[in-house]
Amino acid sequence: MDNDRLHIFKSWMQYGGVDTKTKMFGGLDQKDLKDLDSEDILQARATSSIPEDRQFWKVDFEEVAKGFLSSSLADYFCIDNPPAIQKATNVLRNFLNYLLYHNVCPEYTENILAARDVVDTAEKELWLLHEADLWSPGDFNMACSTLFGGQYLNGYTGDADWRQERPDRIEIEGIRGLPDNIARKIVMFGIAGGATEEQALLFREKATTNSVEAARLEDGLLRFCFVGMKFTADIYELEGCGGIYYFDNVLGIYCSFYTVLNNGLLDGWKEPRPYIKATSNEDDMMDDDDEDNDDGPSTGEQEKNAFSNAQAATQDAMDAAIQNTAV
Repeated sequence: MDNDRLHIFKSWMQYGGVDTKTKMFGGLDQKDLKDLDSEDILQARATSSIPEDRQFWKVDFEEVAKGFLSSSLADYFCIDNPPAIQKATNVLRNFLNYLLYHNVCPEYTENILAARDVVDTAEKELWLLHEADLWSPGDFNMACSTLFGGQYLNGYTGDADWRQERPDRIEIEGIRGLPDNIARKIVMFGIAGGATEEQALLFREKATTNSVEAARLEDGLLRFCFVGMKFTADIYELEGCGGIYYFDNVLGIYCSFYTVLNNGLLDGWKEPRPYIKATSNEDDMMDDDDEDNDDGPSTGEQEKNAFSNAQAATQDAMDAAIQNTAV
């Protein structure tokens, strides 16, 4: 298994509640394995385990597959091309096939088959999501946003002075935009061609409905859409056009099986260390001294001993002086 596949597999296992972190002091030699049978050796060499506090988690291969593929995979692996998506989905599919072929957990056969169907669906939908994201929000939506103060207002820089001075400069991909005259033509053409006759005649009459009903998407974006696709976007209504809406800014596009699980919250989680509050600065200093001098007396103890020795030596000298004076 190469690094990419191993990374995907471990991320999937971690998302599903399996601990895949490297074990400390987990090395074994032949002496340790000599008295073990084959099953014990496999357990001793295992790099993954289920923590005791997760023993009672619900086992659901389908839900974990939905959550990982729709809301977490893109955080671990780049899926901006079909081969990458196929590689990622094959990792999950092959493991699920392994469980079925070897009859590892027969009580979950139906659930594993459902999870494999999710993987098959993801392989088709993830690439369409990527393409839809690149083509969104579409010319009509972008034109409306440009004219009516949205995300793409003043986003067009094709006629800027700095571009005219250096026409050979490298184009930097940023916020796309349209010149106002082109945007105005697109909006007028879209209303005339895509709206009903009643909508096209209602330029001066304010719409009163509050419901949003999808009637038509422009073909450039529609070709990547599928049943159940979900959009998160800023949506505005054209005032006076009888219920024509446009996407100002597409924030996210999701699979038909989009699922968010609490499992994702465990990513990067670590066991908290006990918090001990120091009572004073003196306690902190004494703690530091104790940590730095575990094999001998602390700095404070050394100073105290030196002072006692000096005091004893001074007393001996004074006693000797008194005796000499008396003689």
